Amino acid sequence: MGTQLFQQAFPFKGINENYSFHGQPPGTCADALNVRAYDPDTGRSRGAQRAGLSKYLSGQHTGGTKTIQDLTSLVFVVAAAEVATTINWRNIKRVAVCNGSVQTFTTSAFATPTSGSGALSSLANKIFSAPMFDKLYFADGVNEKLYNLTTDAVAAWTASSGSLPGTTYKPRLIELWHGRIVCSGVRDDPHNWFMSAVGDADNWNYSPATTVETQAIAGNNSTAGKVGDVINTMIPYNDDLLIFGCDHSIWQLTGDPVAGGRIDRISDITGMSFGRPWAKTPDGAIYFWGSRGGLYRMIPGSAPERISADKIDERFADVDIENVMVSMVWDDRTQGLHVFISPLTAAAATHYYYDARNDSFWADSFASTNHNPITVDLFDGDDPTDRVVLLGGMDGYIRKIDVAADDDDTEDIDSYVVIGPVKLAQNMSFRLDEIQVLLGENSDAAKLEVYVGNTVEQAYNSTQVFEANLVAGRNPSKRPRRRGHAAYIKILNDDPDSKWSYESMNVSLTPYGRNAQRIS
Repeated sequence: MGTQLFQQAFPFKGINENYSFHGQPPGTCADALNVRAYDPDTGRSRGAQRAGLSKYLSGQHTGGTKTIQDLTSLVFVVAAAEVATTINWRNIKRVAVCNGSVQTFTTSAFATPTSGSGALSSLANKIFSAPMFDKLYFADGVNEKLYNLTTDAVAAWTASSGSLPGTTYKPRLIELWHGRIVCSGVRDDPHNWFMSAVGDADNWNYSPATTVETQAIAGNNSTAGKVGDVINTMIPYNDDLLIFGCDHSIWQLTGDPVAGGRIDRISDITGMSFGRPWAKTPDGAIYFWGSRGGLYRMIPGSAPERISADKIDERFADVDIENVMVSMVWDDRTQGLHVFISPLTAAAATHYYYDARNDSFWADSFASTNHNPITVDLFDGDDPTDRVVLLGGMDGYIRKIDVAADDDDTEDIDSYVVIGPVKLAQNMSFRLDEIQVLLGENSDAAKLEVYVGNTVEQAYNSTQVFEANLVAGRNPSKRPRRRGHAAYIKILNDDPDSKWSYESMNVSLTPYGRNAQRIS
């Protein structure tokens, strides 16, 4: 047999560690870091280093070098004097909480509302908020506060009727659903949920003189009842469905509880981790992090599907959800899901990106632990440059995923993809004679490394036997001339201020014969 030429496409199906080394599924790879199947620069399906991070604004939150505890965006109507000079009658206010202090921000600067400094808990790892009309309501487990956009002031959140949820402890979870502010996560009442009156976040009277469908209601005084498990998160799916992700189960409230709504268990296979470990796609799918690890996809009315099960579930099984905050955000531009798994204290972390177009997983990491976000927000502004994913850093800075950035806010991106295994049919040995690599014309330099072994697993765990530098476009042939039964080829880059993209690669193998067979 003569020399054989094999084309090695980029592994668009992502990381897959579910099968044997020898049985690596076609189109997948054994390992990759900080790469994507779609080039961020061009949007083309050709493989490339992921987009970097840049500061959304240069200033630091006045909370100092502390974790950004909450990020959110609110829409409100512009002042009458501005209407004549603008197309839309709305504006967007961006709000960040750090070290318990509430601030608004633009791309230029932070600003502190009246009474915003130190308004909330500085000890809470994560603070949640929910908007209603021109106010933003906070849940930090301690305080009862709101931010009023009209007056630009943080104020006490007080009940006009009845009492706000919680006595000794206050809610840690809050959402807007069916025109109601919904709270839960009270430490000494963990199975209960509380809803304000429809359209009135200050009305918490569960027993008005006249019962009406719009009145306030709570689990302990409704026919729907409390949830039969500790509530970890709430998903306001639509006006008819509110989903409770619990410690080891999932429940669904169907219909308004004052108007005969009922709670049903929809899964006893998994629950959800604490916080907002979920994201909803434009087509209505819910992605969430399971209480026992793993990434799930769910459509209301059907059972949750563990989409990480046959790909990288072993990695996810090792995540300690007691000591991390899982946050998710759906990225419309890239049609994928960012899954951030950030330690509550500064430590190295691996995050993941799920590419829905290729049903593939990709691992990400940041060189600086300050970049691991406890809170994220998809900011959908009018300006195209404002349609970005925002990450709250652990150092008081807000950053964005920036397709033009070739580093993470001055930190180098260590990126690589391991392509292979390269092997012949019938278990034959070979000599790897030649490698032809074509990088994108917009690519910076990259490197190529070759690993060989007498088995696929041995090749994967071996040390490199050949390396070469790569440049943009068509590269001169590389001639490793190394012999083995399996090989891996690694494309990588860790140079400052650089990024690379991959077009194609051809590998020439000269067969030598079958592996020797052991005779017993």
